[in-house]
Amino acid sequence: MSSRVLNEKMAAFIIPLILILFGACSTAVEFNKEGEVLRYNFDEEKLLKYEMINSMNQEMDMMGQKIKTTSKLVLDYSLETKASDETGTTLQVTIDKMEMASESPRGKIDADTEPVIGKSFEMQVSDIGEEIDFEGVEELRFSLMEGAERGVKSNFEMLFPNLPNSPVKIGDTYPTIDTLNIEEGGMTMQMIFKSENKIVGIEEVDGYKCLKIEGKTDGSMSGSGSQGGMDFTMEASFPGTDITYFAYKEGLIIKSESISKGKGNIIGTNMTIPLTMETLIKIDLQK
Repeated sequence: MSSRVLNEKMAAFIIPLILILFGACSTAVEFNKEGEVLRYNFDEEKLLKYEMINSMNQEMDMMGQKIKTTSKLVLDYSLETKASDETGTTLQVTIDKMEMASESPRGKIDADTEPVIGKSFEMQVSDIGEEIDFEGVEELRFSLMEGAERGVKSNFEMLFPNLPNSPVKIGDTYPTIDTLNIEEGGMTMQMIFKSENKIVGIEEVDGYKCLKIEGKTDGSMSGSGSQGGMDFTMEASFPGTDITYFAYKEGLIIKSESISKGKGNIIGTNMTIPLTMETLIKIDLQK
């Protein structure tokens, strides 16, 4: 084979390969190499529907007896923009579906969520995902079991992963901190989440070009309350990991997943009850 023919055959192979490689690179460089400002963008003409699944396994050691409890929440909700100004966006949140069940040695309990299904409330969110204010959510309550009620607010207080204030590039890291205060069923709890987040790359998810953001979280919980006539305090720590897919052009969360494994103690009168817990939370934009 002549060198000219060989070169032509090599060119016929190499040129398409180069085009493929440059085509792949061109997808990546759509994200500004000098840094991109990430912001949420809630289109006033678009109704967003999400599904949240929250699964938890908990084990308590009561005087050598292991008590295991599992719970699962399935929550479908819609977001509709009602107003927007320099302080943030006001969203109407509608609970489309809610199922909650728990299982322990005492049996299975299915929560009566019917009173909140189809109900709406408003929340104000900043363009970096900070939940600023709520209106009409305190009234939305359902029954876990006879004599025990719970509100829906805590499911939405950390709904949006916080974005960085300044422009970021692929490979950059940024810190976030969230605080969740809960007062339910004779208990007062505070949970603090400190995360270090890294933008690891771009992936296509469900038709959207998304930044893949990975986070490592240190969570802590402290609280106090009274149950069955016994006063107690609670303390726990739970490190975890987060993965978020953020469509940076549209300004939307497409998917997120958070996993945590923790341990702590419930401290009562002359009694300390060790506990462990594993939690998995998934949020997905519905088509």
